[in-house]
Amino acid sequence: MPPNPTFVSGANKGLIKARLITYAEQEFILAEAAVKGFIGGTAQTYYNNGVTGAFAEIGITDATGPNYLGHNGVTFDNSTTAASLQQIITQKWLSLRGSYTLRMRSPSMLSITRPRWPIWVGPR
Repeated sequence: MPPNPTFVSGANKGLIKARLITYAEQEFILAEAAVKGFIGGTAQTYYNNGVTGAFAEIGITDATGPNYLGHNGVTFDNSTTAASLQQIITQKWLSLRGSYTLRMRSPSMLSITRPRWPIWVGPR
């Protein structure tokens, strides 16, 4: 069966258009690396890019993302490393809900099994 034309691009029709990583996920990974001192740049900039990128990935490109960043618990908290990391991982998890890439498991599940965030409240 020939490949579906909506999933191929360019001269090589054997290529599959699929995301290995989303822009938002990349920015949250960079935010975590910045918090840990592995890279330059500010964790807050990467974090904010991740949040607004997550909105853009689902087609919301107006002021919703920046407005969301102004809410309590969402505005980047750099009071401690643990607070920053928990917030980054939580927003990363939210951005990946329902997102399946070419990995075996949902990226949101992989995000919570490593650092144990977000913290579950109520029944599972």
